[in-house]
Amino acid sequence: MKLVTVQIALLLTAVALASSGAGNALAASVGLGADYYTGPSGLSVRDILAYGETSFGRASRTTLTAVASRYSSSQTGPGTGAALAAGVPLSPQTSLQILGSRSFGDQGFRATRFQFGPVFPIGAGRTLGVSYTRAYDSAGPSTKGIVMEAVIPATASFIALARGALASVDGGGTNLQGSAGALWSPASHVILLGEVTLGRDATGLPGGGIAVPGPGSSSQQYVSGPALLIGLRYVIH
Repeated sequence: MKLVTVQIALLLTAVALASSGAGNALAASVGLGADYYTGPSGLSVRDILAYGETSFGRASRTTLTAVASRYSSSQTGPGTGAALAAGVPLSPQTSLQILGSRSFGDQGFRATRFQFGPVFPIGAGRTLGVSYTRAYDSAGPSTKGIVMEAVIPATASFIALARGALASVDGGGTNLQGSAGALWSPASHVILLGEVTLGRDATGLPGGGIAVPGPGSSSQQYVSGPALLIGLRYVIH
């Protein structure tokens, strides 16, 4: 999707949920982390973050995760981000995940993303989520669409991730994106993450020299190409 800083927050939320779900030994955990993202048109984002996650209820299937981050973007400058995610069981096998995030740029940039949908088991510990998502930011038109995300545990310390998204852009245009990634825990309390993305994003990049068309404009600019996200998490408890 179009907002990199929100993408990072949502991916780290997935890290927190996946890592706690894999062990299911702690009712609560907190951690620190850092990320680096590079994408089309020279965009790069660095962040540092802290998160907390708790699970409760029957079989600890109700989860709540909070994330706070400080980031620096090559296009919108420095800022602060926050994300909140909740997982609520719908049945013995299915849950509903709700995610929301907000970015506050020091130079006036603002962005919001909301996502919700069910998560289904697909066998051997794997899950598939299908979500509706809506994103807004102060530098371009809003988007709305569908995201499909698969979590595939390979071993106790390695989890593969796959994601695809299709969204419409207010004023015309379509976002298309596919990504593959992994979480790996090479040592106790340490989680490494990586994600490679390829897509077409019908949104002008803030600060990137591309005019952002207003609603109803037929001159939508497209930004396409690969992107890479790498990160580190340290689980304190």
